[in-house]
Formats: sequence, structure tokens, C-alpha cells
Amino acid sequence: MMQRMRLLGSIAAALVLVLTLCAQDVGAPRVDGGASATRMIKLRDGSILWARIESHSSAQLDLVRADTGGRVALDWGRLDPVQARELQIDFGYLDPNGGEVLVTADQVPLTDGRSVIGKIVNHAPDALHIKTAQSLLQLPLSRIAGPATQVQVPALDIYTKQELYQQKQLELATGLAAEGAAGAEAAFELARYCEKILDFAGAAKHYAETAAKDPQFKSAEVAAARSRASTKAALQEQVDAIAAIDLERKRDNFDKALALSKAFVERWPDSPLMPEWKKSKDRLDKARESYLKQQVALLWYRESERLARAAAQKYSFAQCVEYAGSLLAQETLDAVTAALQKSSKTLEPAGVKSMWDAREKRGTHRASYGLGTWLLGEERARKGLDKKKEGEKKAELPKGTTSEQQKIAEALQRYLDNQAVARKAAGGGAQNTEDAEAFWREQMIGTRVQWMLAYHAEYGGTMQVVALQGENCPECGGKGATEQASGGIVPSTPNNSGGGNRSGQTAVNSASRLVPCNTCKHTGVIRRVVYR
Repeated sequence: MMQRMRLLGSIAAALVLVLTLCAQDVGAPRVDGGASATRMIKLRDGSILWARIESHSSAQLDLVRADTGGRVALDWGRLDPVQARELQIDFGYLDPNGGEVLVTADQVPLTDGRSVIGKIVNHAPDALHIKTAQSLLQLPLSRIAGPATQVQVPALDIYTKQELYQQKQLELATGLAAEGAAGAEAAFELARYCEKILDFAGAAKHYAETAAKDPQFKSAEVAAARSRASTKAALQEQVDAIAAIDLERKRDNFDKALALSKAFVERWPDSPLMPEWKKSKDRLDKARESYLKQQVALLWYRESERLARAAAQKYSFAQCVEYAGSLLAQETLDAVTAALQKSSKTLEPAGVKSMWDAREKRGTHRASYGLGTWLLGEERARKGLDKKKEGEKKAELPKGTTSEQQKIAEALQRYLDNQAVARKAAGGGAQNTEDAEAFWREQMIGTRVQWMLAYHAEYGGTMQVVALQGENCPECGGKGATEQASGGIVPSTPNNSGGGNRSGQTAVNSASRLVPCNTCKHTGVIRRVVYR
């Protein structure tokens, strides 16, 4: 019995050891190849999350939870600032030698999909006053899309060098007034802070002050730091030029940032700061690519809806069908390109289309044909909704057809299908029992826009249909027909009194018949499209 207890105790101890080592292995930070390993993610509010980093960008981390397998997208501002900085350095989004000072700022979302980052200093009745290092912005409330959130940003985005210097100097005032080791320690801390805010002349000055107050205080480190700061102080113009590149990058002014970056190389081709310039250029390239990809996805949906709304207000049904099935895609591409050229003038439509095609297909949008589902015709209205038809094979192209030829064939078929629907509408209605144009004119603009977006998602050639959903017609319950009395009213006679005692009464024939539903026009469904 004792031997058995000892054996169980040994097994338990071994199990605890294995679990401990596993926990240590999981929790340890990874630098080389560690992005795919499960790790502990510390959040800004103090909570933790065990997850695997699936991908990352300059704006966020994309995680897969270890407990549920669910996917989570976290902005860098939601992470613990220390861990966020470590990860950003690991992934190349921050210069590990920069040691920049971070502060808490307010990120205000705008109605155009962008955001403003600064320090809110005043809430006026009609505007927010937001401070940045360059100016004091007055942001009208009409341009604000939602509440501000707090994010960690470089201090130089919000305050000038002089403002930061004065704040730190005031904080260290007591120590700076002292002599000996205490005064040297305060001067040393201020000198290091000056380096972090790119004030190298101030750093050299305070390193010299450190040595003067106490020659024995970290003498070797102070001497090396003083030499380094003096060298960079002589290159302060170049340091500021690199800082200006980073500033324009953070403002999403990528064309200006690229121009400044090019000008730096042309002016100082042999600069000792070329390694710092290279890191700045890498950050710029990553930020530009990430920003454009995010904006393409955001703007595409917004512009397609805006253009559909404009068309719904002025076009007939037949014209709206043709527009949603073909021209809307091209006009959306042109509108998105024009919007993005404000921050990147060299961007071409072909590049925007490539980014849209390569977009991360997350989230979904929904659009419904509503009670106008019948306008599609019965075959299209029920396409993909009838289980018995799901196994039918799609017509195959001849062997040897290239992917480019297949795309052309599919586009041609979409065009012909759209033309057929439009011709039906122009010829008196998609169904013989109703005038499609009259129905279309009676609908609210929002209803027309939903119809067009659903049609564009299915037949425009640029969206990915995730799911097709059908709901039974509220009038016929999905049968496509309603029951109606047949025979109608007949005059009564002495031989056919209909149960009455007086001649001239009428009777109703109790027989009935099925007639096409007047709401769904025999389709039986309300069709919805889930797309992205």
C-alpha cells in the first residue's frame, strides 16, 4: 500500500513538473518563429488572453484563442504598452534602438472612415478641441462617428520637443538642483530622456552636466553616451529629417513621406544615419501597404452603396439592373482609387483592384431583394435555395481553357444574363402579371438600394457570395399560390335559392382554386444575399 502511494506521489510530481515546463514554454516570449506559438497576451485593462498570433500589421494583432479557437482582432492600443512595444519591435514596426517616449492619447473616429489622434483638451458645444504637436484642431461634432478611445502613441505626435523637455525638467527639478551623486543621477536621466525625444544637443549638454556633478557616476557609460549624443547633435538636421518622414507616415501622407525619404538619400547619400533611414523606409513601406489594404476594403463597400443609391434615385428598373450588374463595379473602383490618391497619388486602378481581390475576407454584409424578389424571375429568385437543384452541375468550359479565358467567359455570361433581365423589364415586366417599372417606382429609395446591392453581390463579379438565404413569402407561406373561391357570385332562382326564401338573392359557389400569389408572383420566397 505504501509503495503504491509513493508511486502515485511520484507520478503526480512528474505531472506537475511537465505542466509547469509547458506553461513556462507557452508563456515565454518568442522572437524567432514565435508568432505561431501560443503565448500569454497581456491587455491594457490588466486581463490576460492565451492565444496564438496568426498575423499582424502596423495597426493590429490577429489572434486565435487557445481556449475556444475563436479569432480576435486587437488594436495595439488595447495591449499592455510594454508587451505591445516588445512585439512591435519583434515584428519590425518599431526601431528597437529608438526608445521613443509613449503617451496616452485620444483616437476619435470620423464619418469618412479615418480617425484623428491627439489629446482632447476641450469639449465645446459644437466641436472637440484636439491638441497635436503641430496644431490645435477644432473638429466639428458632425464629423465624429463615435466615442473616442485611448491609445498609446509616440509623445512627439502630441507634444513638441520643448514641451516634453520642460515637463521632464520640472519633474526632475529637485534632483537637478542637487550636487554630487544625486544631481548627477537626475542630469543623467534627463540626458537619456533628451535622446528619446531626439534632442541630441540637450542630451550632450546634460551628459556633460552629469560628469561635472560627479565624475565617478557611471563614468564609462556617461563618456560613451556624451560622445554619441555629440555626434548626433552635429547631425541634428538629418535626425529631424528622418523624424519628419516618420511624422508624415503617421499622418497617412505617404506621398509626402516617400518624397522626404527620397530627398534624404539624395542630400546625404553617405550619411552615418543611413541605418536609421533604412528602418524608417521599412516602416513607411509596411504602413503604406497596410493602410491601403484596409482602406480599399472599407471604401469599396461604402462607395458601392453610395453609387447604388445615386442610381436608384434617377434610373428606371431596367437601367438599375444593367448598372448593378456591370457599370457599378467599374465606378466603385474609380471612386475608391480617387479617394486613396489623396494620400498616395501614384496609386493606379489596377493596383487598387489587385488589393481588393487579395483582401482578407472577414466579416459579412447583407442585402435583400425584399418583396421585389419576383423581379429576378422565378428561376433566379429560387436559385441555390431549392435543395433538389443543388446537385446540378455547372456547365463546363472546354478542356485547355486558361484562367484568363474563363474569367472572360464568366464576365460575358454575366453580361448576357443581366441584359436578359433588363430586356424583360423594359418589355413590360419580369412577370406578365405585373409591370416591373411601376412596382419599382412605388418602392422607397432604401428598398431599391438593397435590391441593387443584392443583385450586384450576385452578378456584379466583384463580391464573394457567402450564403443565400430564403424566407417564405408572407402572403402565400412559400407556396407561390393562394386559394381563391371559384364560380363567384351567381343569381338565385326559385330552383336555386341558395338557402334563402326570397327570389333575387345570390349564392357563393363553395368550390375554390389556386391562383399565383400576387405578392411573390409565384416565386414563394424573399431572397437575401450574404456577401463580402
